[in-house]
Amino acid sequence: MLESDLQDKCISHAKNMGVYTIRIQPDGFGLKGIPDLIMCIDGKFVGVELKVGNNTKSPAQRIQAKRIQKAGGLVYEVRTLNEFKKLIKENRE
Repeated sequence: MLESDLQDKCISHAKNMGVYTIRIQPDGFGLKGIPDLIMCIDGKFVGVELKVGNNTKSPAQRIQAKRIQKAGGLVYEVRTLNEFKKLIKENRE
């Protein structure tokens, strides 16, 4: 599966669940390392980094994740649609 396919499936699921979701598309102007998806789940700020295969977070992605966590937000690395569904469910409880 391509990362873009996973992203489409996750966004579709989030919309069906009524979760506010923004897809981040890097443009080379200050968005380096920002999570692929920014979501608000029942008032919680959640960043989601989507990865497939052996892909890992870049140094810039790790820095941004730490900044989000320091500000009180949550950051997840997701590799499957089931993992994505689980994170939404866990943040709704």
